[in-house]
Amino acid sequence: MTMDLKRLYYVKRGEQITGPYPLGLIQRHILIGRIADTDELSVDRKEWKTLDSLVELMPAVLTDDPSEEGVKERLLRARRWADERSGIDRRQDQTPEETGFWERRRGGERRAPEDEDVVRARLQRQQMVQEARRAGRENLFTARVVAWSLLLVVCAYLLFYRPVPESAGANCNASARPQINWDNCQLEGVNLPGVDLRRASLKNTNFSGASLSGGKLRDADLSYAVLSITDLTSADLSRAKLLGASFRNADLRGARLDNADLSYSDLSGAVLTGASLLGAKLDHAIWVDHRPCLAGSIGGCLQKRTSE
Repeated sequence: MTMDLKRLYYVKRGEQITGPYPLGLIQRHILIGRIADTDELSVDRKEWKTLDSLVELMPAVLTDDPSEEGVKERLLRARRWADERSGIDRRQDQTPEETGFWERRRGGERRAPEDEDVVRARLQRQQMVQEARRAGRENLFTARVVAWSLLLVVCAYLLFYRPVPESAGANCNASARPQINWDNCQLEGVNLPGVDLRRASLKNTNFSGASLSGGKLRDADLSYAVLSITDLTSADLSRAKLLGASFRNADLRGARLDNADLSYSDLSGAVLTGASLLGAKLDHAIWVDHRPCLAGSIGGCLQKRTSE
């Protein structure tokens, strides 16, 4: 079974078959344990292979050497990002009869056992939400900052974004090369370390969870691209157009962003240790601390004082 970004996959557990699902969703389910090593996958419902024999479908973050520095933290961030559950079991208030009904309907638990850190993080997130609700107006200032930040991003999107259909020269199945057109392509979780995408057109492309470490992206157009939890360590993004791009929880250690246009981009939670931002434009960007940068921010994020 070869890797195809547009291929749909069926999942078989016992006698139960579900799907078809796109590759990105399959990789998210693998990441949070919804698909186990013993589950079988197929593209035609005829030839089935177990997940443990389909290494090419594994998200890049799961194939990294766990002994390397930062790998475990990247994996935890990736799982937290991919986990859409609220942390509360909706069946906890049901009667035994109701619970049995849902178990029969779903065929038992769909997820494999999860990492304790992931479970703990989800429960802590739920607790924080509940505490914030009880706090009421105590965090009014933070809420206003977030609201204005979101408004700025939405305004930028409406003013500048112009969707480019895939038919207009984009080829999502083409091999990576300089000046490639991958506009609007779904490339979640791809493993492309050291890739050469100089001057490529990557507008609105989804690279979430991908590995682009050491990649050459100089002068590339990544306007409104999704690079959340993406490994961009030591990548060269000099002079790249990154207007409105999302770098939420991305790893940008040692990356070069010199003279890049990061206006209205979202760098919330990103790791920028050793990154170079010489001449980078950060007008109205959301900084790593979730606070907005002022207009005229060059080479760093200028912010209002909290006392103002």
